[in-house]
Amino acid sequence: RGCGPDDLLVLTARLRVEASWEALWRCLNEALLVEDRVGLSFWIDECSAAGLEVPNSVRAALCGFHQEARAALSRADGSDPGADPMAALSGEFLRAELARRGCTTLGSPSREDLAERLRGQ
Repeated sequence: RGCGPDDLLVLTARLRVEASWEALWRCLNEALLVEDRVGLSFWIDECSAAGLEVPNSVRAALCGFHQEARAALSRADGSDPGADPMAALSGEFLRAELARRGCTTLGSPSREDLAERLRGQ
């Protein structure tokens, strides 16, 4: 039996969907590899919205990233006066935390500039 035009349309549509799923997995994987908790959270939501099942290990990694961020913020409260409380925080985390607090991070400020802005909050 040969493929008719309708069969080809169905197969093409399926390939497009599967290609978009692959792109989602690649983005999620990249966020996981670079330990981008904001990006990882976004891509988990995108995968879930597309009907893809996100493995528990990926969700556990996101929880771990959030715990690390909370721990870094608690260190940033000044409890250790000899330590630079912002030293352990990535630029991505600083941008996300400033955005969460309603501050703008327009342009491409350095990690040090972002840390200084967060200190001023």
